[in-house]
Amino acid sequence: MGLTMDNRRILVIVVAMFMVISAGAILVSSQPSSIHSSNTASSQSVVNSAANAVSQSQDSSLKSSSLTSAPSQSQRMQMYNDVLQYAKAHGIALSNVYIPNYFSQSKIVGGHITPGYSISPAPMGIGDYGLMNQSGKITTYNYTTQSFEAVLSMNQLNNFYLAANDAHSVTFQLNAVLDNVGLFGTASQMWTQNVVVYSSRTHNLTFEDNVWNFSSPTASLTNNAINYSSAQEQGHGFTGGGFHYGYSKTFNMTYPFTLDLYLNTSVTASGNSVVWYNYTIVSGYINQTTGASKGKVSGNYDEVIFNSTYGQPSSYRAPHPTYLVSGTNLTPTGYIPYDAEIMIGGPGGGSTAFVNGINGTMNLMYYNNTTSAYHNVRAAYDIGSETGETSVGVDVHNEGSTAYLSSGPGLVYGLWNNTYSWSKKTITSTPGQAYMFLNNNLTMIAQGVYAWAPLTKATSTYYLPSATYFYDALQNYKLPIYEQILGSSLDLTTTMTSVKAMGVYTPIMVMNNNELAAMASSGAGTAKNPYVINATSQAINPLFGALNDYEFPTFPGVLIMNTSDHVVVNDTSMPITYTGFNAAVINFYDQDYGFSQPLTNQMQLQIYNSSNVSVTNSQNVGVWFSSELYPYFYDGSFEIWNSTNIQIYNNSFISWGSSIMVYNPSSVNANITIYNNEFAGLSFVNVLPVSTLSAIGTSFDFGSQQYGIQLFSSHDKVYRNAFGTQTPVVSFDYNVYCGDQPLIPYSNDSFNTTSSVASTMNNWNLTGPLGSFTLYSSDLGNYWWNYNQTGPYNDYGMITTGQDYAPIHLIDGSNVTFTASPGSVALLASFDGLAMGGQGVTSVTFMDIPAGPFAYSYIEVNAFNQPTCSSGVSTVSPSSSTSVGADSSYVSLTFTESGLASGTTWTVNANGMTFSGNTSSLSAGVPPGNYTYMVPAVSGYTISSNSNTISVTGATTVTITFTPVVTSYSLTFMETGLSHGTSWSVTVGGHTYTNTSASQVISLAPGTYSFSVGNVSGYTSSSVSGTIIVSGNLQLTVTYTAVSTPSNTFAYELLAGGLVGGLVVGGGAVLMFVRKKP
Repeated sequence: MGLTMDNRRILVIVVAMFMVISAGAILVSSQPSSIHSSNTASSQSVVNSAANAVSQSQDSSLKSSSLTSAPSQSQRMQMYNDVLQYAKAHGIALSNVYIPNYFSQSKIVGGHITPGYSISPAPMGIGDYGLMNQSGKITTYNYTTQSFEAVLSMNQLNNFYLAANDAHSVTFQLNAVLDNVGLFGTASQMWTQNVVVYSSRTHNLTFEDNVWNFSSPTASLTNNAINYSSAQEQGHGFTGGGFHYGYSKTFNMTYPFTLDLYLNTSVTASGNSVVWYNYTIVSGYINQTTGASKGKVSGNYDEVIFNSTYGQPSSYRAPHPTYLVSGTNLTPTGYIPYDAEIMIGGPGGGSTAFVNGINGTMNLMYYNNTTSAYHNVRAAYDIGSETGETSVGVDVHNEGSTAYLSSGPGLVYGLWNNTYSWSKKTITSTPGQAYMFLNNNLTMIAQGVYAWAPLTKATSTYYLPSATYFYDALQNYKLPIYEQILGSSLDLTTTMTSVKAMGVYTPIMVMNNNELAAMASSGAGTAKNPYVINATSQAINPLFGALNDYEFPTFPGVLIMNTSDHVVVNDTSMPITYTGFNAAVINFYDQDYGFSQPLTNQMQLQIYNSSNVSVTNSQNVGVWFSSELYPYFYDGSFEIWNSTNIQIYNNSFISWGSSIMVYNPSSVNANITIYNNEFAGLSFVNVLPVSTLSAIGTSFDFGSQQYGIQLFSSHDKVYRNAFGTQTPVVSFDYNVYCGDQPLIPYSNDSFNTTSSVASTMNNWNLTGPLGSFTLYSSDLGNYWWNYNQTGPYNDYGMITTGQDYAPIHLIDGSNVTFTASPGSVALLASFDGLAMGGQGVTSVTFMDIPAGPFAYSYIEVNAFNQPTCSSGVSTVSPSSSTSVGADSSYVSLTFTESGLASGTTWTVNANGMTFSGNTSSLSAGVPPGNYTYMVPAVSGYTISSNSNTISVTGATTVTITFTPVVTSYSLTFMETGLSHGTSWSVTVGGHTYTNTSASQVISLAPGTYSFSVGNVSGYTSSSVSGTIIVSGNLQLTVTYTAVSTPSNTFAYELLAGGLVGGLVVGGGAVLMFVRKKP
């Protein structure tokens, strides 16, 4: 996360390793293995040629990959965003996309790699990095295998994380990098994942796989990289956007259950590299209806065959791919290690899992061809580093080569052959709902970084390495305990002192009615006497601002879950400041976004699986979420999920992305009532610098996607609110949970109330960033900033589940009109951050605007796609109309031509703009200023002046004169009246031309010529002469009359342009000279 972050993380790893060394190391067994250690003089392999320890060719690739420069953070961000955007555009749920750790900080330090995480949130579990601690020395090893197996046993799991839109789901991922994969005849590296997606609520389990290309720092899996996928053939998978995924059918489980996951590789009979994703459900698989065990079941849910032989000779076979673990080399990405891992994390998309109770075990094993058996990996850490999904609240300790999962702080340390000695620690806390944070890394402690240790009951037990720990204990209305020492062999009993003046400085998390009663300051939980929880806070402790590498927050501010008693929650504005590691995460993204995300925020309110909750009296609530969440996850400052009979009233919101997000199954009559609230866009309150607002406006979550309410629910009521967000409400048929369209459409949402209800709210005031509104008994609908004053309102189709049939009009509302300058072809106007306009728009009107001062800006675009921006501040009077007219952003610049033949195309280039056409005048609107123009040549013409500089301050016309450039024209004499074959002649410019045919064509350069027609015997012989100006092709007709005819005459006709006898004859004109016989 920038140079500073890299150095910090390296220091953290070094400190942690020093602490491991100082505690004493477990000596390495002398038993032969398939591992090549870097400090061993000769490495004896016990794996056969199909999967031998790093061969010479692989050594070469390893050496080159270890020198690969890691891509810049902007490149990594671009890869990440490309994947997310592709998934969104193609309707791929992010629960199918298990993001690589694009922001891994793994490096090579002192000849060995370092893990990519330093503290949770991290992928907690088992990670084999090819590192072990031998007699106080970090020793590396490299090995290959054709198969990995992970064994997962789960006895109990409690987890909840709403921000990922899949509250109770986690993933268990078996991940490893496949080396030497044949791809179009080239050896490549592929990251393969065999993933268990498990819901602790439904107890449903699905196997899913991903394939990613790790062959270079910016490699991407092309759409044709995979020749065949059995899952995809069955409609259970997809390849595109840089990754492949496939999935199995769903299995219904019960505790305890045990699973085996496999990654197997080989070469097909046709010579292509192949991976099999296999599984065995050892126990816990049941019939969902009867609950009866269905016994042990094994299967393969995806066979992935790579395009190895395409374009190669018929004799070509891909080399045998092998899984590689290396303690000395990074993958060709330059920042992700060659480790093998089984871990627990969030349900896809780089999300996290919030675990507050877990009991299970893991094993990670590699296949040895010589023994024909799987063996536990030689050494391990408690994290993986390849994946971006993370978890918190999970502690990993080991007995032998088995990892035990339990509730704990999620610190990063070594397991077998990399470990401290273990110590069982019991922590007894009064109150039992206190928040406990632990760390033993002094570098992190100095930055205020601790790991959350869930207290699942009054007395909790952790298994931790023997070390000295510092701890913080926090709880609302209690005196906090900071940086107290927990000795290496001591248990802890802590009692917190009640001090009401401490107020609210931790999240409020309620999991059931009993906890609701304990948290309430008053009330009995009934409809007439509801519980009251006051959430007013001056500041939440920064420890609760924990973010993972994709900026997924760990904690909500208020969580009401699984309750049915009546409760009113007052003032949920819970501010938090990001410090230390979390500030570094934010600064990392800042460098890519090009602006600074705030280091302050508010914490989210979540209502889940509850009823009878009211939230009120919260002012200027504005929770910002990372662009890494929007628009891929649906979140809001208030998030209501699977809940009914909820009331949100008398609040004001500032939307950084979404103020309220509601989700319920479409079949539920949810009865969510939202009334008497103000919703303003972020820009409306002008809390950030203009440069920052401008950048925010183009990001995913801020700007155009500033929602007031996202409503994915039926039978709800939204009335008497004031909406000043860019998109007031969005409500359509989309299942946020499943990522598809619901079978039963969402419907029956009402955006009006009844007169009887409104009469009880007469003279109620709305107050907030939009100003103060007085609502009367006649106001049944909502105030919408973009209502066009005609008919029912549905935000131009954004609301499909109902309409507002009685939108609120302001008694003294005003109109503000923006008019573009002449020459504009597009106008985008912003009124206090709310935008209207677009291509082809030259005038927009904001209607029914509250009186008062407002900031405005507008962008005009001319025909050359040149934008100009104007801004200012104006004051709107009540019941008035204000015009913000053209301020000469553009003036007319016209170029006219003379001399060109009709329809000729000509061009003028001026200050990078190109005027072009085949008319005599070319015109466009341009900003005032000095312009240097240049006229490219037109074939056949010269230009009077083909370049010049002009000053354009108003409407300006420039004339361009073209002159034809011709080397010769045709002068044609045509005779009539002569007998066939009679010789006749003409003299032009002193040259005589004789002919016996009816025409004589003479080629002449432009100019003035004398001519005469010769006498012909038997015909009138008087000669005619004259002059002619040749400036075009001409034709002259000569008529002869035989002498025998008394009245013979001969005539001369001049056609098609010329001057005869000093007269100009235009094109198509005829001039006759007639001379009678003397």
